[in-house]
Amino acid sequence: MKKMNFLVAIATVCVCFLSGCNASKNVAVQNPAKTAVRGTEAKVAEWTAAGYTLAGAMGTFTMYDLLEMHNNKIISDMERYIPVFGTGQDEFGELSTARLYALNDACVNYATAAGSVVSGGMNRAFSNLGEKGTKLQGAYTQKVAQYITPYMKESVAVKRTTQKGIEVEVYYIIDEQHASKVRKQAMDEALKETATEQIFGTAVDEWVKEFVSDVKE
Repeated sequence: MKKMNFLVAIATVCVCFLSGCNASKNVAVQNPAKTAVRGTEAKVAEWTAAGYTLAGAMGTFTMYDLLEMHNNKIISDMERYIPVFGTGQDEFGELSTARLYALNDACVNYATAAGSVVSGGMNRAFSNLGEKGTKLQGAYTQKVAQYITPYMKESVAVKRTTQKGIEVEVYYIIDEQHASKVRKQAMDEALKETATEQIFGTAVDEWVKEFVSDVKE
C-alpha cells in the first residue's frame, strides 16, 4: 500500500507519455509489452508532427529506439523504475540551458509527488499538523528536489525551435533503490531543520520508516 501511494503520486504530477492513457492502462494489465510498443509509436509520431528532433549525445539512436528502451526498462520492474518527465525552454536558443531547466522541472515533479505522500500520511496520522507540519512538508520537498538530481537518469530528450526559443522535453528514470535513501535523508534533515522531531515524536519516526524508505535491495 505504501508503495502504491508513492506510485500514484508520481503518476499524478508526471505527464503520461503513453497514448490513450485510460485505454492503454487496461491493456497494460493484460500485456504491458504490447502497450509500450503502441505507446512508443504514438509518442514518436506526436513528436515528429510537432517538429521535435533528438537532443543530446544519443544521436546514433532514433527517437523510437530510445523511447522503447525507456518503456521496456520501466516495464521490467514498475515498482523499482519510476519515470519522470521535465520540460525546459530558453529564449536565447541555448540548448544546455533548456536542458538544465528540464532537469530542474523533473526534480521538482518528483519531489512534489514525494511531498504529497508525506502530507497525506501525516494528515492521517495526526489530527492537527498546523504551521509546523506545513513547514516540515515544505522543507522535505525542497530537499528531495535538491538531492535527487544525481539519480535522474536521462532516457530520451527531444528539442525544437519556436518563436519562443528552444524547447526541450526530457524523460528520466529513477531507481527507487537509490531514491528511497534520498527521501529518508531529506526527511531526517527536514525534521531537524524545522525542529519538529520532538513535536511529532517517535510516531512520525516510525511513519517515516514505513512510507519514506523501505525499498528492497
